Amino acid sequence: MLCSRLSCFVLYLISLLAYTSRGYCYRSQDSKFPHKGRYQSQPLRSRASSYAITGIPDDGSGTIPQRLEIRKLEQNKAQWNLYLLALDELQKVDQSNLTSFFQIAGIHGEPFIEWDSVAFAPGRSGGYCTHASPLFPPWHRPFVALYEQVLYGIVQDIASRFTGSTKNDYVTAASTFRVPYWDWVAPPPPGGDTMPTSISSSAAVQVITPTGPSSIPNPLYQYHFNPSDSQKVLDYPFNQWQATLRYPTNKDDVHATSQMSKVVADLNIQQPLYAKRLLNLLAAYPTYEKFSNKAWLWNITNPGGSYDSLESLHTCIHSTIGQGGHMSFNEVSGFDPVFMLHHANTDRLFAIWQVKWPNSYMEPSTASSGTATITIGDSITQDSPLTPFHKDTSGTFWTSAAVRDTRTFGYVYSETADNNASSATYAVNRLYQSTAEVPDNGTVSSSTISGTVTLPAPTGTAIPAPYTGTATATLTPYDRTKRASTQNTRNYTEWITNVRVAQNAMNSNFDIFVFLGSFGNDVSKWRTDPHLAGTVTIFKPVGTAQQQQEDAGLVVAGAVPLTKKLNDNAAAGGYNVDDSASVAAYLKKNLHWQVATNTAIVPRNKIPSLKVSVVSCPVTEAASLYEFPVWGECTPHVGITDSQSTVGGLQAGDAV
Repeated sequence: MLCSRLSCFVLYLISLLAYTSRGYCYRSQDSKFPHKGRYQSQPLRSRASSYAITGIPDDGSGTIPQRLEIRKLEQNKAQWNLYLLALDELQKVDQSNLTSFFQIAGIHGEPFIEWDSVAFAPGRSGGYCTHASPLFPPWHRPFVALYEQVLYGIVQDIASRFTGSTKNDYVTAASTFRVPYWDWVAPPPPGGDTMPTSISSSAAVQVITPTGPSSIPNPLYQYHFNPSDSQKVLDYPFNQWQATLRYPTNKDDVHATSQMSKVVADLNIQQPLYAKRLLNLLAAYPTYEKFSNKAWLWNITNPGGSYDSLESLHTCIHSTIGQGGHMSFNEVSGFDPVFMLHHANTDRLFAIWQVKWPNSYMEPSTASSGTATITIGDSITQDSPLTPFHKDTSGTFWTSAAVRDTRTFGYVYSETADNNASSATYAVNRLYQSTAEVPDNGTVSSSTISGTVTLPAPTGTAIPAPYTGTATATLTPYDRTKRASTQNTRNYTEWITNVRVAQNAMNSNFDIFVFLGSFGNDVSKWRTDPHLAGTVTIFKPVGTAQQQQEDAGLVVAGAVPLTKKLNDNAAAGGYNVDDSASVAAYLKKNLHWQVATNTAIVPRNKIPSLKVSVVSCPVTEAASLYEFPVWGECTPHVGITDSQSTVGGLQAGDAV
C-alpha cells in the first residue's frame, strides 16, 4: 500500500478542503428526499441531526411499487431514461456531501471514515458492513434503501424539470420508480448474456434531458471518482485508478482497463451453477442461521447439509465480476455501480426466502466477526443496531427486527408482492429450474418464458406485514403447473462438495475451484473450464491489526453442487447416478480442487485450515412447481477425500 491509514485520511481531508461543490443543487440535509429540488449542499460536519432513512412513502394508491429486473426497467423508456440521468447526476455530486455516491459507497468499506457521525468503536475500522454474521442480509437492506431513497429524490427532481407534453409522462414514471436489480441467477435471453449490455458496455448512452437529447458516459459501466484524484485515499492498487475497473488488464498499470468480454464469458458459464446453488438454498435451508451467512456452523443438526449460504453465493458474484478489480475486494466494491444492482438482487433472494420460510429469523448469538462498530463476542440479536443507518433524525438506528419486511421501505419484488409461499416458489421454479437442470417435474425451457398471467389464488403462510394495502403480481404462463398425482414423484440423490477454511488463511482474497476432471495451469481460464463444477470465494478480513487478529479463529464455508455435472458425465464416466458406490468411486478418482488468487495458483498445503468433503443427500422431488423438493439428512463420504489429506481432504475423525 502506498500510504498509511493516517496519511490516507489526511489526503482525504485535504481533498474535501481543496474542492467545493461542483454546482449540483440540493435542499437541506434534513429533507426527507435530500436530492429532490434545488438546494445548497451542507458539509457533513455542519449537520446537527441524523440523516433519516425512511424509504419511499406510500402514495395512497394501495399498491406498492416493485423493484424491477434491470432488463424489464429498460422496457419502460421514461423510467429508464430517468434512472440513467439520476445515476449520472448522483455520481457527479462532490464527495464531501453526505449523500454523494462516494459517501454512500464508502459506508461499505474504504476510506474507513465515519458516516452520519456514527463513531467507530475504539481501535476499530474496516467499514460498517457485516459479513460472516447473521446481520449480513438485514444490514444490506437499509443500505440499498438509502441509495434508493437518494436516487428517487433525484429522479423526482429531474422529472419536474421537463416541460411541455412529455412532462406528465416523466412525472408519472418517476412516482413509481424503484432501483432495479440484476438477476445473475436467471438464464440469459436468447442471444444475450447473463450480464446485460446496459451494465457491461463502455459505450456512451443516449438520453433525453429536460433540455433535449444528449449523450452521457454509461453510469452503470464505471464510477469516475470526483474530484478526479480522490481515489488516492484508497489502498493500492485502487489509489492509482480514477475510475472503477472490472477484471483489470494490469493491477500495476495506472492506465489499466476493464476486460469486460472475459467477465461476460465467465458469468455465462457460471450462471447455471449459481442457479443450482440458489435452488438448493431455498429448498434445503429452512433456518435463518444456516441460510443467512458464511460462518461455518459445526454444532448443528445435519452439518454436512449446511455449508452454503446466501452470503457465500453472493460473494462468488463479487469475485467473478471483479477478478482483481473493485468488486472483488470487500472494502472498495461499493464504488462499482454494479454493486447496488447485485445487492438489490441479493436482497430479493433474501425476501423470497423469507416468504418461503416465514417463521425462522435471527436468534440471539455472539458476533464471530467484527466491523467498525461491532467487536467479536458482542451480543447479536434482532434488536442490535444496524449501524450507521438511522430511521429518524433523532438518531434511532434501524434493527433487524424493524427491517424484516421490505414494505417498510416502500418496495416489493414480483415474487414477493402477494407475500405468499406457494406463489413465490412457483415463480422461482419457473425462472430457474431449466437452467439448473433439476429432475424433470414440469421443467421449462427459458425460451418458453413469455407473456403474462395472473397468479391463481395462493395457499400457504405469509410473514406478518405492517402494510395494510394490496399488492399484485403476475407471472408467465405454463402448460404443466402440476402433476396429475403426487405418486409420480421420485427420490434421487444430490451430491455436494463442502468447503471450509479460515477466513484469514491468506493475506489476500482467494477462490477454491472444484473440478470434475482435469484442468490446466492457467488460472485465467479456470472459470470457463468445461470441467469446473463451481467455486467458493473467500474475502480476507479488513480493518485494524487488532480486528484481523480477532478474526483469526473465524472459519467460513461454502458448497459446490455436483449433481448437474455428475448427470452430464455419467455416460462418459461409466457410472450409474442412482448407485452411490458407483458415484463415490468416480468422485474419488475425478474430484479435484485447487486454490488461487486472481493471478496465481496457491499450493494447497500452504492452507492447513482448508477442509474439502463430499456428502450425498436423499431428496424427494416436488409434486408441483408450487413446491420445492424435500431434502433428507446428508451422509458424508470420507473415503472420497481421505487420500488427499495433505491438500485439505476431509479425513476420518474430522468434524463434518
